Amino acid sequence: MSENDASSDPNAAMVQAFSAVRPAVFQTECEGQSFFGTHGGCSVVVKLDNRVFVIIPKHCVGDYDPTDLVVPEDQLYGHIGVKPHVAMTFEGIEESAKQLDIEDIVVLAWHEEVPLNFGANILDISDYRAISTVPGDQLAIFGIPKNLMTINDETTSVVYNFYDAIDFDYSPHAELSFMRVARGVIPEGPNETTGFSGGLVWNRSRNCLAGLTLRGGKSDREIIFHYIPFQTVYRLVAYTQFQLVGRKLIPAPTEDWLATAKSQQKWNDIA
Repeated sequence: MSENDASSDPNAAMVQAFSAVRPAVFQTECEGQSFFGTHGGCSVVVKLDNRVFVIIPKHCVGDYDPTDLVVPEDQLYGHIGVKPHVAMTFEGIEESAKQLDIEDIVVLAWHEEVPLNFGANILDISDYRAISTVPGDQLAIFGIPKNLMTINDETTSVVYNFYDAIDFDYSPHAELSFMRVARGVIPEGPNETTGFSGGLVWNRSRNCLAGLTLRGGKSDREIIFHYIPFQTVYRLVAYTQFQLVGRKLIPAPTEDWLATAKSQQKWNDIA
């Protein structure tokens, strides 16, 4: 289902997108035994043309090898899953990449087109077209509270949650100036924000993808999330795809397209 498909259920496209979110779980081996672990957070399984990719924040990888990420086929009680082959990172692609948090994104992929059994639990961005979020838009912030994730030898068990929030434009802080800010009232009951990094942000006002959460927290009165616009996430996945098939994406992710992204211009021409 495309994010812009019409539906009698106004939440159908959002639910479809959120079904692509997975827990960030890694498999390591020590003395012939396998162990599973996590630093918390999420990954997102996307499809671009005939390839499957996984997007994850680098800080959710931590000291694990990113290719040790195991990707469950479904969201809840499925088998731990399969490992990707390739990890694309974006250090040094542009002097300001660090302050723009581009360097906190890792795109994982497989060497070939793999027949993974994700079914509908995947986000197809092959026909993605950007729709800009503006201040005041109503958002849904989706993720996996770390305190509600359990892992055993073969399965993961998680509880997903989302928060309603309002977009507050780009961050006024220079070191976060490429990320948008979302704020919401702290709900009654469970209100854990740890574990939302890597989860999707949906724009309820425009019924479209808004971005990928990279930071979250809360004060005494509100929850606060910083998220990177999905236009940028799409661009990084597309760049990875072109690198894998031995072609150059023009323009490459350097100063030209970063400047274009920051000024929110011509994003409908990037697909």
